[in-house]
Amino acid sequence: MNELIDTRATEAIDEEAVRDFLTGRCAKFKQPKEVFPVPELPRNAMGKVQKKQLRETCANLVNIHS
Repeated sequence: MNELIDTRATEAIDEEAVRDFLTGRCAKFKQPKEVFPVPELPRNAMGKVQKKQLRETCANLVNIHS
């Protein structure tokens, strides 16, 4: 499982901070293996996140980091 984080609100997000935040809030198997900051999430005209483009972005990032 991977996680994409929208970094528009802040520039300083690191993977360890996300893991620390999630440690007490969700089970270990539900926590992401990798965290990728992205400038913004792809949205359609109605403001909904476009999941297909999000999956493609995540797949590209995983291939680059592998």
